[in-house]
Amino acid sequence: MKILLTGGSGFLGWNFCKTLRFKHEITAFYFQHELFLEKCNFYKIDIRNRDEVFEAVKKIQPEVVVHTAAITNVQICDQDRDLAYSVNVEGTKNLLDASAEVGAKFVYISTDLVYSGDGSFFTEDTKPEPKSYYAQTKLEAEEIVKSYDNYIILRLALMYGWGNVFTNSFSDWLHTELRAKRKVKVFADQFRTPIYAVDAVMAIDELISKDIKNDIFNLGGPERISRYNFALKFADVFGYPQDLIIPVPMDSVKTYLAGAKDCSLNISKIQSVLSFKLKNVDEGLNAMKRS
Repeated sequence: MKILLTGGSGFLGWNFCKTLRFKHEITAFYFQHELFLEKCNFYKIDIRNRDEVFEAVKKIQPEVVVHTAAITNVQICDQDRDLAYSVNVEGTKNLLDASAEVGAKFVYISTDLVYSGDGSFFTEDTKPEPKSYYAQTKLEAEEIVKSYDNYIILRLALMYGWGNVFTNSFSDWLHTELRAKRKVKVFADQFRTPIYAVDAVMAIDELISKDIKNDIFNLGGPERISRYNFALKFADVFGYPQDLIIPVPMDSVKTYLAGAKDCSLNISKIQSVLSFKLKNVDEGLNAMKRS
């Protein structure tokens, strides 16, 4: 299958390319950080530039567009709202319109942060209540995507796994700090349903191969867990001292995620259409260690 991926140097995009490059013909857009990977073509594209996007998509003629690129830093989005809107909303519209011209399926990567953060195990039918400007832009882009006639929207949970030299994850940060024997402060009162990055990639791959369209799915792991307890499990699997991990409440530090104390996802809908079981934290961390 011919796939165009945006955000090729980002955490999900990089894992997508690494995992599927021998199965599909993948072209990956990046904006700042050029990477090299066998069997994957990387192109520098600014998705805010409508003409540039249309020209590239017309040249590539993808069957599927997987749109992972975004300004995801919540603080940056709040401080520079024009930038966040131009990339996360207008950039998405440019890609969507270009995809329509070539008849490509459009897979949009949204976020668990579109939910209020005031409950547990949100379903796809829960009314979104974003608490950050980042999440607002992602939700607004969702509404644009829903005007298309061949889309899948994935509200993605916190991911873990191996990143690259430019982009890393919560687990990469833990690995770096704990390996250096530095203490880490981790929220004990923020709960997510974290997903192993390779599982996320395999789920996307399976969804685009099925006759599924015009639908929204939560995509996370099956286990609701605090960041602190995740860190404890990480230390246990990778052999680091657990006393380096210090639990702190979210309100002890200035954070732009103050409204997102519990964005855990109910994943029963997506699990019902997948041929494999999404891994819990112990399973995912052990898979990460083996990889």
